[in-house]
Amino acid sequence: MTDETLPAPEMLAPAGETLPVTTSIRGASLAWITFGNTLLSILTLGIWSFWAKTRVRRYLWANIQIAGDPLHYTGTGFELFKGAIIALLVLALAFVPLSFLSAAGYGGAAGPIQISTFLILTPMGMFYARRYRLSRTEWRGIRAGFSGNVNDFIMRAMGVTVLSLFTAFLFDPLRQAYVDRYFWNHSYFGTHKFRSTFKVGDFVYLYVIAWGLAALGIAKGLYEFGPAILLGFTNAAAGESGFQMKGISLLSVFLSFGWVFPIALLFYALYRIAYWRALVTATHFDTVSAKSRLTAWNFIKIIAVLIPCFIVFFAGIIALVIALFASSKIQGGLEWWVFGFLLLLVLAANLFISGLWAWLWTAPLVRVLVRTTEIEGTLDLAIIDQSTLPSPGRGEGLLGAVDFTG
Repeated sequence: MTDETLPAPEMLAPAGETLPVTTSIRGASLAWITFGNTLLSILTLGIWSFWAKTRVRRYLWANIQIAGDPLHYTGTGFELFKGAIIALLVLALAFVPLSFLSAAGYGGAAGPIQISTFLILTPMGMFYARRYRLSRTEWRGIRAGFSGNVNDFIMRAMGVTVLSLFTAFLFDPLRQAYVDRYFWNHSYFGTHKFRSTFKVGDFVYLYVIAWGLAALGIAKGLYEFGPAILLGFTNAAAGESGFQMKGISLLSVFLSFGWVFPIALLFYALYRIAYWRALVTATHFDTVSAKSRLTAWNFIKIIAVLIPCFIVFFAGIIALVIALFASSKIQGGLEWWVFGFLLLLVLAANLFISGLWAWLWTAPLVRVLVRTTEIEGTLDLAIIDQSTLPSPGRGEGLLGAVDFTG
């Protein structure tokens, strides 16, 4: 888009009215994009995955509209590829010497250093990934941006992460809230800054209940079935046939403590919904504020379609495999064509699963998050200049390498 084609700055809405946030994302379209990306990634042994991620982002960004104008993602697959190469070099420089140290008999020292390295690299990857994504996001020709001190963020993020780990994730909401609040407080649209008043204190009790139920289930399971589990490992080590726990049935496990985990998962899901709703509502930009109307019912409608479809899909795969084995004459091993067919089946299943997931989960999830978000207030684009914040030339390869939480 050239300067001549840019719309003139204007007041987007009169005071008190809601700026419409809409989306035209279609599950079938995203499924075909994901299907093609998965196929090309398999054929290129994973190299296409960087361009695949770019294609998905461009589609999602372009189909989210604010006040009738879509977002634009300007990143490229090659930038993500460069980021991944640099990430591999960073990880090699960090961990290859530690491997030699461990091989030399200093494994006790190498372990803590490896953990510390991950604690440093993970927030670093998150920081630069946020900066890259925002620098490649535009609306009405104005670029978003991200500022902040990476060293300050790393130290604080490490602190709350260690606190979360040492409390068995009881304080994990504190870590999540710090990261999200920091990111929004250092995000920009053009020359103007976002502001976040986010806090988790009003609904953290949902997480505490989920955590408490999970801890109760684990403790009860270890107390009642720990000796049987230990005996099973002891018998297996003594040479008995396989790992066995006599007298223990799945029903007895469920009646004893297994029932608490579905309830814990339910409370955690409610916590995540409340978390998102509060995070969006606490986000402000100049005189504009966001608000989320997300509810549990929005997710129930998605899951009610997702789960039955995947059950039918996997049931069909299992039935096909059973029929395949039943028709094969096994004499000392499977026939060669059976292995070939199973390999093709796995590849085909991977393709269809990626497409189904995009159709039945990713697209509906993004749609509901967008449609339940409202933007209230007025925005005068005449006072917002183009961003002058740094625009990195590579993507978030380090984040993909070290951030296992996604």
